[in-house]
Amino acid sequence: MSECFVVFEPVNHMYKLIEAARHAGIHTVVFHTLDLATGPIYKAGLESIDESWRLDSWDDEEATLRFVNAKLEGRRVRGTYGGVEPALPLETIVRRQAGLPTHGPELMRNLLNKKWVRSRLRDAGLTRLRMFDPRAVLAEGRFPEGVSSAFLKPIQGLGSIHVTHCRTLEDLARGLDVWDRELQSYRPVFRHHLTSGGLFLEEGAMGELMSVEGWVANGSYTPLGIASRTVLSRDVSIEMGAQFPYPHPLLAQIVEKITAVHKVLGLVHGPTHAELIVTPAGEIELVEMNVRFGGYDFLLMVSEALDLPLHELLLEVACGGAPALQPLPPARGGYVSMQMLLAPGGTERLDAVEADKDAIFAVTQTKPTGHVFASTDFQNDQILRYLVRDASYEGVLKKAAAVRYNARVNGKQLGNDPNNVVQN
Repeated sequence: MSECFVVFEPVNHMYKLIEAARHAGIHTVVFHTLDLATGPIYKAGLESIDESWRLDSWDDEEATLRFVNAKLEGRRVRGTYGGVEPALPLETIVRRQAGLPTHGPELMRNLLNKKWVRSRLRDAGLTRLRMFDPRAVLAEGRFPEGVSSAFLKPIQGLGSIHVTHCRTLEDLARGLDVWDRELQSYRPVFRHHLTSGGLFLEEGAMGELMSVEGWVANGSYTPLGIASRTVLSRDVSIEMGAQFPYPHPLLAQIVEKITAVHKVLGLVHGPTHAELIVTPAGEIELVEMNVRFGGYDFLLMVSEALDLPLHELLLEVACGGAPALQPLPPARGGYVSMQMLLAPGGTERLDAVEADKDAIFAVTQTKPTGHVFASTDFQNDQILRYLVRDASYEGVLKKAAAVRYNARVNGKQLGNDPNNVVQN
């Protein structure tokens, strides 16, 4: 019986796992709704796909499973990998059929439900954050007692799409209006996942945003380290970059808390990307538990900093294994920053985007030249990603900031453009 590695909806770093599968001599089968296309960083992975099958959507799980099983019939599934939320429940079913360790579809659906996750953590005493009906709050005409900041979120989220930081009722009304009138543009294939659960309002934990990267292998959690975040100053719900590793003074406490979160949520096997806030008082609050590796170029950023072939280790996890890697491995490759650029507000068309090639070691233009903007002010409107490296954490922050300040869009330097004034 032949065997294969199955990938669901490849984007960004997922192509690195496909490349690793090719090097391991494993036939890769891809199921996708989006075009199979990527920039030069992941080109080798794109060229390593052995077989691909296009789907209309991920919405009808039963029909999609029948299609997948028909195409895989007679073959042993060596491993699977998914990194886009709408496809993750189906992936767990395929893993279960193949006898691979998995969260299972029931738990996966719960893990993708942000209200379920928050309730589970509250029951376990691992969070103090409360949840509210956003429309009831707006009708009441005031925030609940003790709430000075909150986040409007889709119950079934995907990245930062439709996440609104609400300091006032006007912010809340604006976020609901964007949702109701569908003013934020994103790929239509994600619509069913994002809209099927509706919105909720979550009490905000104010402080420093960061994330812990890692994986669970057969119930055992391996943290790789902390990534700090770069956010847009005018709207901190919009992420503009990350740095790894982050030498935070509360590293041990953060890892302890996130390990406890993994245990309480019952995570079984697979990569995780746990976003958290550390408050000025040193409280640690989970913001999002993502049952996938970090998006964009997170894998490349972490791999370069640790000087490890993480795509090969994630392939091992995807195939049911448990890599022999110590928790919090040393950063032998230095400090790496991944950053994103937005076009200035009101830009109608992207004619050119330029950044310092000498300072950057990897770059991806995420909107094509000639792109006509429906909007310029949301996270999914970003036009360029780049990575820089330095021997110190402070040095990589300075280098990343200099590249951003001096970048040019349509021939004009960004400088202090509000869509690119950020905070770390």
